[in-house]
Amino acid sequence: SKKIEISAEIPYLFHQFQSNENHGFGDINIVGKFLIVDENETYPTFTLKGVIKTNSGNNEIGLGSGDMDYNLTGVVSKTIMDFALHSMLGYSFIGRNGYKNIQNIYLYGVAVDYSLNEDFHILTEIAGNIHPDRRVSVSPLSGLLGFTYKISDKFIYDSAFKFGLNDLAPSWNISSGVSMTF
Repeated sequence: SKKIEISAEIPYLFHQFQSNENHGFGDINIVGKFLIVDENETYPTFTLKGVIKTNSGNNEIGLGSGDMDYNLTGVVSKTIMDFALHSMLGYSFIGRNGYKNIQNIYLYGVAVDYSLNEDFHILTEIAGNIHPDRRVSVSPLSGLLGFTYKISDKFIYDSAFKFGLNDLAPSWNISSGVSMTF
């Protein structure tokens, strides 16, 4: 159905953790998206997205958090000519993994998707969240530049460069993947 989308995000990570370079599979996300209201001339699209983050990555070498997380996010989108405007607000229940100062967090963001043609889109986003450590008063904020390319009716390739807009967000991150529709 076009109203429900189920997916899995299986990250393979390369990063430096405690002066060692590590790589391997991170925490897997199971994602469900549910279309609540479809866009028309008057109203934007409203979608609910739920995520279960597993504890499958090795947290001892920085490839996972060591605990399960659960998230629910609302997304509102409106298409205006070749632009799709998006905003999101969410809440995550963060697994504590034995740390008493960990708190649940709010997520927020705005994004623009520009359609160069039917197959190729350019994306930009600014997103942040409340810091999960309740002792930290500043929260991470990041930007993203990327694109999607529709390979066929079944496959979409995406790639993005994410960068920190303050010291609490990672300096940079590159992601790339293929979405397959059944």
